[in-house]
Amino acid sequence: MATKKEQTNEEWFLSLTEKQYTALCNTYVDQKMKLKIPKLDSYDQFLNYFKDLSPNKIKLLLKIGQETLSVEAYASIRLWADILANPSRISKIHKSGLTSATGEKSIVEIAKGDDILATLVAIRNKIAERIDGGSDDMARLTQQLRDITHQIADERRKLGPSKDSDLGKLLSGYKERSANGARRNSFKSRITVDDAEK
Repeated sequence: MATKKEQTNEEWFLSLTEKQYTALCNTYVDQKMKLKIPKLDSYDQFLNYFKDLSPNKIKLLLKIGQETLSVEAYASIRLWADILANPSRISKIHKSGLTSATGEKSIVEIAKGDDILATLVAIRNKIAERIDGGSDDMARLTQQLRDITHQIADERRKLGPSKDSDLGKLLSGYKERSANGARRNSFKSRITVDDAEK
């Protein structure tokens, strides 16, 4: 049976508004857990940030993070909590780029280069990494991967064969215009010297 003090504390807790409860959770994170969670730009950055926390702090954030964390931050906490329960999943985190090589360009840097195909490929790779890392929203990511793959195929068709491919090497030796300046598939290109002299 609860004591009078416990009943009083419970009544006080249940009387809190949502705003007051959120403020209480933030105070707990700041003062008791000694955490200052930064504002980061992406899910992967939160994965990297939370990887240094102790398992106990991960479990605590999993309980109160719904009120204090952004969607991407909480999703990364859920993934780390899942890894604590299933340690074999840590290999997927490493495959997804958590320990990616230094010097790898970000999607923003690639996009600034105005290379549409390279940007689409970078986006595709990032989506695939999220899937391989065990995202909670597998259906949405799979659809995005399908869409971006079609866009890459369309862009490659527009650009024509790669110079390194067999067809690209064959076409590189083909002159688009004939000696008289006409395109090879035009009527003018089929006029012979004798025809021109008449």
